[in-house]
Amino acid sequence: MFSGTLCDAVCAHIIEGKSLRQITKLRSMPKLTTIMKWLRTEPTFAKQYAHAKHEQAEGYADEIVSIADSATPQTVNVARLRVDARKWVAAKLLPHKYGEHVIAPETRRLPADELPNRIEGELAD
Repeated sequence: MFSGTLCDAVCAHIIEGKSLRQITKLRSMPKLTTIMKWLRTEPTFAKQYAHAKHEQAEGYADEIVSIADSATPQTVNVARLRVDARKWVAAKLLPHKYGEHVIAPETRRLPADELPNRIEGELAD
């Protein structure tokens, strides 16, 4: 049964960095299939969930510097793995902000005879 209180709790756990699998193992949390059903059938929850995932990505990005700064020669490989995992998730959740590749807008070359007319048109506006 859908519950706004449970949805708030699920989203709070997401913002804290927990995965849905971790959340559904917690006491009094709904099953994964229930959460997935709510995402399909409850537009308010779907919007709240999307916002929580956005906040989660920001949290991961923020956490990266702390992980790197606290690494020691003995823990550097573990720290690197933790940083890489967070970078990957942040890039998938917020590709426009944390993605590796920026997609440039499509450009078109103008023939030389069109260029003066185009410049005049831009200046006239």
